[in-house]
Amino acid sequence: MRPVTVTAGPFSAAVATAVALAQTAPGAGQLAINGTLAAAQWIGTASLAATGLLSVTGNTQGAVSVGSLSPLALSGLGVPANAVLWGPGPVANSWWSTVGAVVASETMYLGAVAKIGVAQQITFTTSSTDAGKTATVYGTDWAGNPISETVTLASTATVNSVLSYATVTQVVISAATTGTVSVGTAGFGSSPWVRLDDFAPGPVSLTFAVNGTITYSLQQTDQDPSDPTNPVAPAAMVWLASSDATTQAASTNIKSQFAQAPRFARVITTAGAGSVAMTVAQQGAVPY
Repeated sequence: MRPVTVTAGPFSAAVATAVALAQTAPGAGQLAINGTLAAAQWIGTASLAATGLLSVTGNTQGAVSVGSLSPLALSGLGVPANAVLWGPGPVANSWWSTVGAVVASETMYLGAVAKIGVAQQITFTTSSTDAGKTATVYGTDWAGNPISETVTLASTATVNSVLSYATVTQVVISAATTGTVSVGTAGFGSSPWVRLDDFAPGPVSLTFAVNGTITYSLQQTDQDPSDPTNPVAPAAMVWLASSDATTQAASTNIKSQFAQAPRFARVITTAGAGSVAMTVAQQGAVPY
């Protein structure tokens, strides 16, 4: 395998409301993607009926537009998951949605997305006793691939996503919350994953080059989301620390190796505004 280099960082600073400002969920449904990194094609005041009819009563930004090859997602506090507008309604300023629910006079958004830039982990911060409720986050990874996971909330605390997100397009709460929930950025995350060759032997050489200040660790796994017989969801992957202790909580340039090639390797960070580049070289050839 020819050498592959991946980078973790530099990450933008942690912001607790980067994806969604603090809001109290009235029931199961979406949070508004309205944080400091969020933008939308249209923002306005509207209500959603159980029939799926959206009635727009106020316009803040842009214009409602549907009918393209890529329909825009409808989001807002209490809007059901995966709502999409697909066409004009029977009266002026009304539109049909793919899902319905009784949501009255709420600020809603079309095509809302929080663009994070360098993919990093997402935080969920609660202000009250909401432990056990869940938040399912949807977005994309470093390469623009769709990813999602479900995170269990804690009471008056912050919990992090497992995956690193470059964008967030939807956050769905499982039930009404007692207090507020805000969604933000953690300020750290992982590099893209490096896929090793299953059929080539070790050793595998790894070099880590630090730029600025960063704390990082090398992780490995033999699980695979694309395994033909035993696939594991990306958010459920079990990552184990490298047996080389120098690669754990490291902050300088180092060289390491795997005696045997794992399926995937990644570098994950925990602090620092800098970056680390990991170069992986699997020198073994496939035996015949």
